[in-house]
Amino acid sequence: MMQRFHLLWKEHRSLLLFLCLMVLFRSVIADWNTVPTGSMKPTILEGDRILVNKMAYDIRIPFSHRSPLKRADPARCDSVIFNSAVVDKRLVERVVGLPRDRVAMVDNHLWINGRKLGYRDDPLNLGSSDKIEDLLGIEHRVCWLGTQTRLSSFRPVTVPPDHYLQRL
Repeated sequence: MMQRFHLLWKEHRSLLLFLCLMVLFRSVIADWNTVPTGSMKPTILEGDRILVNKMAYDIRIPFSHRSPLKRADPARCDSVIFNSAVVDKRLVERVVGLPRDRVAMVDNHLWINGRKLGYRDDPLNLGSSDKIEDLLGIEHRVCWLGTQTRLSSFRPVTVPPDHYLQRL
């Protein structure tokens, strides 16, 4: 048995070493994911494959959620990936509210800290309803639905410390 193991190791150690390093790489440094929803349209589409920098905000111990070294906090307009217990999926969303921000939605218009976000028509839209959103100085394209939902309006809320509000 041991002799067979040594023979397998001798013949396939490069492949096994590569596989171990690849698993470690995906756990600590970078990973790739398929986008499960179209919530980031038109920037990122459902089914797109994206590369994830796992060291953007902290350095983690492999195969754990323990982080001995924090590098940065998410910034407004960052695209982040997280596991949602509510919908039981991995989601890709844009950060709009930072800790202690006051955020409200009035008639489909987002307000952050008393300032209404600006929207203008996308000059490249070619007949679509895409808009350019000015997220307090950072511009990006959004898919403007214009439909009323239960989140079309809500009273101001304060984002708790150590929490972030994603794009609704």
